[in-house]
Amino acid sequence: MSTLTYGVWHRPFERTIDEVKTTLKELKSLGISEIFIETYYNGQLIYPSKHGLLPMHPWVGTYGIYGSDLLDAFIMEGKKEGIKVHAWVENFFVGRYDHIEENYFYQHKKDWLLINRDGSILQKNEVNYIFLDPANKEVRDYVLSLYEEMIQMHPGLESLHLDYIRYPLVYDINPPYIKDDVGYTTCAIDRFKELYQIEGSIDERLTEHKMYQKWTTFKTEIINQFTASVYAITRIKTKLSIAIFGDPDHARKHKMQDWMLWVEKGMIDLIIPMAYYKDDKRVFDEVIKLNTRVSNRAKVYAGIARAYMGLDTHMHYKQLIASRDAGASGVVMFATQNYLTHHFMGETQERSDIKTLFSKIKEEGI
Repeated sequence: MSTLTYGVWHRPFERTIDEVKTTLKELKSLGISEIFIETYYNGQLIYPSKHGLLPMHPWVGTYGIYGSDLLDAFIMEGKKEGIKVHAWVENFFVGRYDHIEENYFYQHKKDWLLINRDGSILQKNEVNYIFLDPANKEVRDYVLSLYEEMIQMHPGLESLHLDYIRYPLVYDINPPYIKDDVGYTTCAIDRFKELYQIEGSIDERLTEHKMYQKWTTFKTEIINQFTASVYAITRIKTKLSIAIFGDPDHARKHKMQDWMLWVEKGMIDLIIPMAYYKDDKRVFDEVIKLNTRVSNRAKVYAGIARAYMGLDTHMHYKQLIASRDAGASGVVMFATQNYLTHHFMGETQERSDIKTLFSKIKEEGI
């Protein structure tokens, strides 16, 4: 049985090149060989961009020969440590806000924001999240311009790693009960009405089952087309990876995310189901089902979240074993703040337990 590849999601905090090197060396000491660095989140980047509407994250520092390009610093210094770097990006999700007026897009690009069925902007099922409207061509073109620039500036990227490649979570999907539905921008409604030659208001029409199915298909296809556009700009220069929840039916029905179609079309190189569970059996079940569905069309890593789910190191170990036994090629752990000494959120003893765990993994060849 092959040894797992170990990766980790990382929200960067490093302000100097020495801090970048410290992070990479410590990850290497644990046996981690891939890092998914959060590059585009809350609508901001971790390097200077000609296309970005917002400046870089304000905490970004200077990194010696890499200037203020933190992504480049991680890529180049990562090569020295044998660590591959993926650019983790969040597409249409631009942050969580308790006060919406603080959001740049609300202030300057309000017509870009996704609107709920009741006319509100802040999400309810993903509380206070703000999304841009995927149906708006200006939004799609803007995000694509960022990714194209990102790839051109950083030829050493292992992959562009898509997170939140979807609409916000909707639970009520059985007309006429669609109160928490999303996507009601003027742009989206006009496109939908033109596509299906609908006159007048669509509010009541969407409470009809057949029309609502057309509406969800319309939104799903927007995400499909965007993903295909991302693939078109990445396929020659880097790989494409995705973080998803493992049930494709749930993803399609509740998030307008048809990730299985992208796999079938050969667009995805690496798929990471976020198997965030409290026991090892559910991790095993999710990974083995996904492996069966994907059937060697893409590499599969299991996404697990020890600290996020409140797990001890023993269950962490069991979930790693479950991932391997289910056929995953690797695991990606959420997230580095729970593994790094210089950014560790737990007690000293917990940190010691993590080091002991990874020593055990190495000894056993897991």
